[in-house]
Amino acid sequence: MTGPEACSTEKKWIIGELALMETNVARPLLPRTYIERLHLRRPDSCFEAYLCISGHSFAVSRARRTDFLHSRELFYYDSLSFERRQKSFLLGRYCAKQAISAFLPEPDMRRFSIHHGVLSQPIVRHSASSNVQIGISHCDDCGGAIAYPEELPMAIDLERIDDDRMHVIQSQCTPEELALSLSLPVPAATGLTLLWTAKESLSKELRCGLMSPFQIFEVKDVEPQPDSFIWTFRRFAQYQATSFLIGNTACSIITPRKTEMTLDTGEINKVVCDPYPD
Repeated sequence: MTGPEACSTEKKWIIGELALMETNVARPLLPRTYIERLHLRRPDSCFEAYLCISGHSFAVSRARRTDFLHSRELFYYDSLSFERRQKSFLLGRYCAKQAISAFLPEPDMRRFSIHHGVLSQPIVRHSASSNVQIGISHCDDCGGAIAYPEELPMAIDLERIDDDRMHVIQSQCTPEELALSLSLPVPAATGLTLLWTAKESLSKELRCGLMSPFQIFEVKDVEPQPDSFIWTFRRFAQYQATSFLIGNTACSIITPRKTEMTLDTGEINKVVCDPYPD
């Protein structure tokens, strides 16, 4: 959505049964699922996107897969031989389809599907999809997706904070980037992982992935916010990444620079990290 109505300061998040009251659609929600309508304000325009973060278990999504997968997606899922791939597929698809369902809106998530383009980018197929785009990421038991209009490029990346992987991340960073990450008021491993997801989200938006040297995504600066960090880039000055924590997972969302984005990280953590979900 664009235009004045997209500039509204009203926030909308969907948790459990609130999905029925807030959007008047009856799509199924799994435990630890958070959906928020993001308001994205530019100097001369406003946009809306929908973010879905979920931390439900594989057992739950496997049991409920027929509630949200298209017939083609079910066929593909049945062809997967390894549990790890099945788990990541269901988690990513569930988050993506919740975000798309809210964006369209389309209450029946089985009526549209997500395919891959020639560069492995996700493509939404629905008779009324308009210009909806989708970004997907998943890590262990945490998945995330963002549905957004074609006019405002975005991407998302999630990465679990793991001390054993720090040497890998350090090997892909410049001394200046390492200094920036260490300057953040968080543990060293957390700062490095936030930095990594910022660069990874940029590579996803540019549709380069890991096929390009990671040095080209070099971060130039970081600006701490009350509950997040905003990164800018040396070679891609037109972008910025907003990074935040979801429990022990780092998350970054890429947007064009000079984009103000509403984001309730406290509520995300409250829902997704709930140790006693319904």
